[in-house]
Amino acid sequence: MNTILRMIGSLARSAVSQIMKFINQITDGVTNPLKANVAQVVGGVWKGKGADRFVEEMNNVVVKQLENMAVNMIGLPDGVNRTIETIQNADKKAAGLISGLADQFKGIFSM
Repeated sequence: MNTILRMIGSLARSAVSQIMKFINQITDGVTNPLKANVAQVVGGVWKGKGADRFVEEMNNVVVKQLENMAVNMIGLPDGVNRTIETIQNADKKAAGLISGLADQFKGIFSM
């Protein structure tokens, strides 16, 4: 396989690793602490209409959007890996075609 394609594959795998780290950071560093804060409010730390509105906003907007973002990003590594495989397969097919053409030219010019 072509050196450039190997380098692209390596870079893509590195990008996938970074995406997964980012997803974990969103979950561990942002979403889970927000859920803990909401649980404290629900547990009675803060009461009243403002508290109810805070819980509603956090659960229905902020946390939901963060979770949706993480879910959407989880699909990215699979897409990148499928793209790498497609490029590698195309490279193999192209190499096979070129090899076949080279053999035909050898046959023509060796006569």
